Amino acid sequence: MTLSFIPKIIGVVVVIILTMPWMLNTMQDFASSMINMIPQFVQ
Repeated sequence: MTLSFIPKIIGVVVVIILTMPWMLNTMQDFASSMINMIPQFVQ
């Protein structure tokens, strides 16, 4: 592990924290649309 590894990890954590609301909203919309499509798949 070098010293340049730590800033990269901090940057990744910051990006994840900043994009988490968008990611959760996108996953929730996708999951609800898949659940609503189940009757069409069964036919």
